[in-house]
This record gives sequence, C-alpha cells and structure tokens, in this order.
Amino acid sequence: MTLQEGRDFNYEAFEKETLERLMQGAPLTGDDGILTPSIKRCLEASMKGALDAHVSVDQGPNRRNGKKGKTVKTSLGNVQVNTPRDRQSSFDPQILRKRQTVLNEEIDNKILSPVSPIK
Repeated sequence: MTLQEGRDFNYEAFEKETLERLMQGAPLTGDDGILTPSIKRCLEASMKGALDAHVSVDQGPNRRNGKKGKTVKTSLGNVQVNTPRDRQSSFDPQILRKRQTVLNEEIDNKILSPVSPIK
C-alpha cells in the first residue's frame, strides 16, 4: 500500500506503511526513502498555509490557481513537491521560493528535528 497524491493525509496509514517499509529494510534516506514523504508533507502544508494567508490579505481578485509540481533536492534525497499558485503570480513562499530546487540545510534540519512535547 502506498499513499496516493491528492488524498487527505492519513497518519495511521502513513505510520503503518512506514513500519512495514522499515521491517522490509527500506532506506531512511534517498529518493524512495522512508523520511521523504514527511519532508513533502511539511513543505506542502507550509506553502498551503502561506498561500491561504497571502490570498486572504490581498482581498482583491487574486485567488488560488492550482498547483505545480517540481523536484526538490534535500539532504535525504529528491522530493516531488506540489507548490500552490495564485492567479496574479504574486505568491512567493518563503520556505521554498519560486524556481528554488534545492532545500537549504537549515530548513531541512528544522523539518526533521525532534520536537519536545508540549507540557
């Protein structure tokens, strides 16, 4: 079973698939690594939130205009990311800028760094 594009994120399915792949000896890193979907999910969620804020602040005729796929190189391998677009092409996400194809190490580490539990 693999997670398909376009579906809402299902954590339970992701966890099950991850554990199955670990048991089969799949690599953690690389283009088909176990951590690759996590990086993809974080990048896409971050850009979606940024576009939501951008479009709501604009309050004009600008609105969402689909997504465009691109391959991003990370320290763990290549990741296929769908970047959201707006009608006026004025949206430039800060986490992954227009025409940027390499995720810098600082952001890469932030996505993968452990988070301490909320107390």
